[in-house]
Amino acid sequence: LGANFNFFPKPRSKRFLSIMAIKFASLLIIFFFTAVSDSQFTDESGLPKFTFSWSDDKNKFKSGEIAVIMIKVVGNFENQGNASLSQSAFRPTLSVNGKIGNSWYISGVSLDLGADVSTWKISFTPIIVGIFNVVIDDENFKVLDSSLHFEVLPGLMYPSVCAVTWMGLANVFEAGMNVSILILPKDAFGNNISFSGSEMEFQGFSLSLLNENGSIASNLNITHIRWIESGYINIDFVPVTAGKFLLLVEKESQTLNGGPLPLQVNSGPLDVSNCVSIWKSELNTWQIFSKMEMLLHQKDRFGNLVSGFYEFDADVVEKETGLSIPVADFRFKYVEPGIQSMSFTLSEPGNFLLTLSDMEHNKSISGMPYEYTVYIGYCDGSRSIVNGSGINASVAGESLGFSIYLKDAYGYPSSILVNRLQVRIMLETDSSSILPTIQPRESLNGTGSNYRTATPLYKRHGRRALGSLVTQASTFDVTYTPKRSGIYQIL
Repeated sequence: LGANFNFFPKPRSKRFLSIMAIKFASLLIIFFFTAVSDSQFTDESGLPKFTFSWSDDKNKFKSGEIAVIMIKVVGNFENQGNASLSQSAFRPTLSVNGKIGNSWYISGVSLDLGADVSTWKISFTPIIVGIFNVVIDDENFKVLDSSLHFEVLPGLMYPSVCAVTWMGLANVFEAGMNVSILILPKDAFGNNISFSGSEMEFQGFSLSLLNENGSIASNLNITHIRWIESGYINIDFVPVTAGKFLLLVEKESQTLNGGPLPLQVNSGPLDVSNCVSIWKSELNTWQIFSKMEMLLHQKDRFGNLVSGFYEFDADVVEKETGLSIPVADFRFKYVEPGIQSMSFTLSEPGNFLLTLSDMEHNKSISGMPYEYTVYIGYCDGSRSIVNGSGINASVAGESLGFSIYLKDAYGYPSSILVNRLQVRIMLETDSSSILPTIQPRESLNGTGSNYRTATPLYKRHGRRALGSLVTQASTFDVTYTPKRSGIYQIL
């Protein structure tokens, strides 16, 4: 046939060769990225991959708030009968600061791994304030993620966890002093709380004094409240009632931790103008030569009894004349803490003013001056006197008389209503009587011996005399005229 065949291709041009090289390089790049992409879904053993992120990108929480970590599954679980690599086998653990699950740092760890993997999440409650790293681990699926961290801030103030104590640790004070307590504010988990600038944090505190038996003694007014640099809340108040108490500190009806605090309040300095006298007798009239006695309560400006035995001075002034009356037997005596007695003898009748004061007479006690009256005592028949010629012998038909001087047990004149005095003059033989005339005397000065004659109370034959009558008297003149001879009895 003689024909020659050439089976070798014809040489290509340089431009063609360049194009072919570029296409080959592109195929290599596509193959490389495809392999990388497939490795994200499935590693060499065919396991799915997992990514973790904070829900709504929120990684800052308050103590007690719920934190949520979202789980994203990249790839597919083993569905060929290997239960250890199935969807239900994924049970990751959560560690914070090396502590797995519930710990000092977090609580309430919960896995939400339902059938729908798109909703998988891990939730927990942060407790302690600080910045922490989270480690999520699952051995079966070779998961070890430490990319997440979160910050915890203090929660709201929780009164029963807040600690209360005395400033300076002293718990004995004087009535009227400014007293301070310190409150360390904490949230429900015991984290210290810093001042946020809101005045609402200061509201709701209340202070009460309790008796030692637990009953309420009084409610206290807060005089000042502030947040100090050391992180404490400082509350000031002023106790005014003396005694031993318990200080109850509350907020929102919750008692603060550490309370109630023992408290002793001592009385303040003596305030003379606030001292009071309590008389043993409620009457302000006294019988002469009796002893006047009262109890003097020593008090501070708040009305608390002040212990000790303080000196007081006493002055007695006659009301009508304004003259000072000397008293020789003023006596002050200690009775019990804060109370002393004062007594003296009433030696003169009349109306008087008593004033108790300090020794310098600058201040008098409350309720002064005290007005009182001293009266002559009740008539004592054994001390009274009947005197005159008409009590011994007489002549029939002649007017005779005698005088009656009424005295009390101390020998002082004792006045009575004039119509109370009765005089009977009787003849022993037949008991016939003579009606006397009784004439009271009226004192010129009430206590002296000068008298003037008053209108007779009765005249002969029992007729009452006309004119102005004296209602009381201690001395009486009696006149009578016997008509028959014989022995008479004067009763």
